[in-house]
Order: sequence, then C-alpha cells, then structure tokens
Amino acid sequence: MELFGGVGTTTFMLAKYHGLRTGVNFELRCGIDLHKVEDIQYLFAYVRRNKPKVILLAPPCKGYSRWGHLNKMINYNAWLESRKLSVPLVRLSGNVAAEQGSAGRHAFVEQPYGSGLYDEPEWVRLTPLLFTAVFDQCMTGLRMNKPPWWPVRKTTECKASHPSLLVNLQNLRCNGKHPHAHIGSWSETGRPTVRSSDMQIWPQELCERIAAGVVECIHDMESSNATFFPAISAAAGDAPKAPAYTCPACLSHLRKTDPKHVRDDTCKFKGVESISWSCPGCLARRNRVHDSHTNDENCQWAIARLMPEGVSRERTATHPRDGRVPASSDPSSRMRQEGRGDGIPGDLPPALPEAADSAEAPEILSPEEADERRRQKAQPVRRRVDAEVQVEQPRPLAARANAEAENAIALPGEQAIVQAAQPPGDGIPAWSKHDLGFALQQLRSIREGVVRRTWRTLHLRWYHAGSRKVQVLLEAAGVSPYILAMIPSIIDTCDKCAHWQRPGPRSVASTRLPETFNKEVQIDLLFYKTHVILHCIDACTRWTAVSLLANREPSSIIDGFAACWVRLFGPPTTVLSDQEGGLITDTFGDWLDRRGIQVEFRARGQHCGMVERHNEILRRQLHVLEDQSNAEGLAVPFTTVVSEAVFAIPAGQCHAL
Repeated sequence: MELFGGVGTTTFMLAKYHGLRTGVNFELRCGIDLHKVEDIQYLFAYVRRNKPKVILLAPPCKGYSRWGHLNKMINYNAWLESRKLSVPLVRLSGNVAAEQGSAGRHAFVEQPYGSGLYDEPEWVRLTPLLFTAVFDQCMTGLRMNKPPWWPVRKTTECKASHPSLLVNLQNLRCNGKHPHAHIGSWSETGRPTVRSSDMQIWPQELCERIAAGVVECIHDMESSNATFFPAISAAAGDAPKAPAYTCPACLSHLRKTDPKHVRDDTCKFKGVESISWSCPGCLARRNRVHDSHTNDENCQWAIARLMPEGVSRERTATHPRDGRVPASSDPSSRMRQEGRGDGIPGDLPPALPEAADSAEAPEILSPEEADERRRQKAQPVRRRVDAEVQVEQPRPLAARANAEAENAIALPGEQAIVQAAQPPGDGIPAWSKHDLGFALQQLRSIREGVVRRTWRTLHLRWYHAGSRKVQVLLEAAGVSPYILAMIPSIIDTCDKCAHWQRPGPRSVASTRLPETFNKEVQIDLLFYKTHVILHCIDACTRWTAVSLLANREPSSIIDGFAACWVRLFGPPTTVLSDQEGGLITDTFGDWLDRRGIQVEFRARGQHCGMVERHNEILRRQLHVLEDQSNAEGLAVPFTTVVSEAVFAIPAGQCHAL
C-alpha cells in the first residue's frame, strides 16, 4: 500500500504486472485527509487488520527543504504555514514506519536529498535501522512537462528497512551527458525552468524500479526468516513454544470483548477489557439482523461501525476506493415497520389492544400467510343466500393468525418481538401515525444507531426512494451534510432494493420533442407475473397512467385505454406503440380513427424507448412493494399495490431516469 502516493502508479504496477495484492492509497485525492482524526484511525485500523508487507511513504517535503532556513527569514508566515501542513503528516508517517518495524514488516520512504524530515523525533529513532540510497531522478526519466522536454536533475534520498527495496536505485547519479532544466521560477544561465510542484510526481521508470524492489523484498521475506529490525534472539533449542489456550471463549472463537473470556494466562486476550451489553438480542446472541436488537447505545451492532477494528468510510467517486458494503453487514437492512407508531427508531409500541380481533385493527400475517391470503382473494368468493341477505363465509386464516399471536405472547422470551409486530393500541395503523417532524429530530441524534434506523424507516415509508430524491428533500429540510452522507450506505444495504436493482443505463439518442401535454402518448403492455397492465405515458410531461386488464385482447385494451386516459384527458393527437398483437388489429385501429387519433407503430424488433424505460421502473416498484408487504405480513390486494406503485413514480419516490 502507499501513503501520500499521488495517483498510486507504483501499486498499480504491482497489481497489474506482478500480480500482487495491493491495498488502499491513503492520499487526499483519493478522499482520505490524514489531518482528520477519523481518517488517521482508519489508517492504523487498516494497517493492523490487513498487515501490509511493505508500505511506500512519500510524505510532503514542503517546509523541510534545504532552503528552509532561508525561506524562514524571507517569508516567515509562508514558512510557518508550510510547517503546519507538513509536520503532522511527517510525524504520522514516522509512526506508521515504526508500526511496520515493530511487526516485522517493512517501509520505504522517499524525500529530496538533504530534507529535514529525518530530524523529527519519530524518524531519529528509525534512522539507524534504515538503509539509504541517493540518486538523481534525471537518470530515471524525470523530464519537463512542456517543451523542450529537458531532463530535470532532482537529487533524491530514499530510505528503507530492507536492502532489496533499494537494490534497483543504486548507481544512478547523473553522468553529465545531458543538459538539465532548472527547478524554480528563473535561471541565471537562461536554462528552461520548471516548477517544483510539477516535479513531485515519480516518473514511470522510477515507479518500475521501486515496484521491482518491492517484489524482491517480498520474495526475500517469504524465503527467509531473517529480519532487519532488532529482535530478541533465542538460543538453539530454547525457541518458545506456542501457548496453548484453554479459555472456553477462545476455543469458541468469541469476540475478544466477550465477558465469557477468563482473562488469565490460558486466555488469548488476557489484557482486553470485557464489554457487557444490555440489548436483549445481544444477550441472547442473536444474529445482527434479528428484531430483538435495539440498535441503540446498549447494542453492540449499533456501534460496530464506530469501533476501530470495524470503522468504515462512505464510498467516493474516485479510484481506488473500498468495495460496497453488503446488505447483510448492516444491522438495519431487514428492519420491518410494524408497530412503529410515531416513527421513533428503536422504541417499543404500546401494549396490545384488548380486542385483538377488532375489525379496525389490521391483521398481521407471516409472508407465507400473506401469499395464501392474496391467492384466496384472487379466487371468486363463495357466498350463500340466507333470507335474501348475502353473507360472506368467514375465512379460517385470520383466526389461525390471531391464535398463533396469542400463543407467541405466552412465550416469555419473545414478548417484545410479538408486540413489535402488532398495531398500536388505538387500532390506527402505524403507517398513518408516522410523524416526519419527529423523525427529523431523530436524525439530529448523536447516536449513529438511532440515525441509521431513522434513515431506514424513511426509506421504507417513502416507497424505497432513491438516494438522490431523499437527499434533495431532506437537504431542503435542513439536515446536516454529515447525516446526508449516510443515505447511500442505507440504500446500498437495503435487501429489497438490491434484489431488484437493474443493470447500468443504456444511452439512446432521440430527436422527438413534444411540447404540449396529450400531443404524443406512448402505450405498451406490461406483463407482471400473471397480470397484464396497460401502461400509458405522455411524452412531454412523463405523466403515467395504468389500467389492469383481464387479458390482452383488443376489447380489453380499448376499455383500459378509454378508462385511464381518454375519459380523463381526451383523445391524444398521436399514439406510439410497438408491434403488440392486440394493438395492430383492425378493431383497435378503427376505434382510434373514429376519435381522430393517429397511430404510429415501431418497426419489428424496435420499441418505444420512453415507455419501455418506465416499464422497468414500474416493474421494479411492483416487486419492491410486493416483497415489502410480504415481509410485513400484510395481505394487500394487487390493485392496491399497482396504485401505490403508480403514485410513487410521479411523486418522485422511486429510482427515476
């Protein structure tokens, strides 16, 4: 890995040409500011967790040059500012090199010749243990970045903890056979000049030589047990034996802070302090996605992202960057919405109502029961006639669900979970009692677990809205940028959104530009599972209307188009469609001609791009809402699911174009 590695050319060569596994480039242009405490913690946590065999260091030399004493006298303020910028980073790099040395690994540092970096206390202790190589970068291909492209003689001093890292940098002093450009703003001899900041990037040949030295160093480490840092040597036959740990927690591979560790000589983590959690899910050692976790300051999974060994950062748009966080790693990824009466994350709802079978309270079903209920509602309801009064036969499924809920309440360890799956005591659904204002207050909480549960709640209640829409809405509401930065991680770890995520966009050029509403309407049939949906969209405003059809016959298409569009907005000027079998019939064409509607069909194999793209949006929204209703155990008719999905599209609560 590299520290202050610029664009990371050396690690790129190691990965591409030598097949080595490289790490993160800790550089400001990669989104890592090592002046910040959290990024410094991430650096040391990354080094201790991944144990890189070699770290390439190139700390900023501003303020440590040989002319620093002169700059201090001429422009003291500028010299002081450069020192404030460089000194913390130089000392940090020294601590990283010491960390490598104490672990038996190696480090490589590059500085201009005569730099005052090695006078810092962190480097003074390491200097006797380092090997040195001095060379001129004009011999490694350093040239001007503008005509006449003269070589630039920049004398450089490199130090490393292993001699193989410097083996390819020996005997590279300038031979004087070529002219040199002058580093600075002017030259007395009339030579071309170049800025010092432009010569900070290592030339490609130098990167290749350093990469080759890293390969040889790793080869020596793997083929020999010799170390180049002082270590306590043991006499022959006195090599210490590996300790045998008999601690029950160590043998069970429990977390090092688990209270079950005995903390004596038989324990691997003798000096680690135990941490006790009062969360019911943590006490029962439940999975991190279990509903019994409170995800507050008393839950280990709520602060897992803040612990040094588990610290993580939000993804940036520049490379190299960390991989996406899987949905299974977020404790709130499978959070459900039952019983959240006021939108407070982590709270418990009121007690169960006395009348559990009240007609006003919604039934709470399992996902399997919700599917069964939906299939039963799709079948014709059997009715009997008794004294000229039609009475619907009762369904045994609700009674079974209530009985199971009552039996579950009797279980002492599951009472809180069952209560969280029941409606509030007043019979009003939790969805309608959601308080957005209180949720905004929760977003200002200092506990990250509370904030993340609130984000998850808003994401579910807003029809699995995309990060762009949510950020625009809540930025207008005054939410801080630090809290807004959590939105992508919440949406990335939503299992429903990840399951129905579409591939990357496909660019399609178009020259049609309708200027008024109802001038051009694109229609198409959307086939979702066993359902047929007529999808209509206005090409100017993108207004969407749908109609659930019984079949794909022309008569059904005519009735659906008349009901969802013509009766509301009048006949459009032009209708665009593809070669759908029910649309190219004479019946549908005559019906359009009688109303003065022109119809244009795409060629065989072509499609109407706008309605096809919105078909993907609508299909994904149907999948997400239906999966969420099954997860909540709600028996929602498909017509209601379609209505909610269509509402979410113009409301902006979905992934748009």
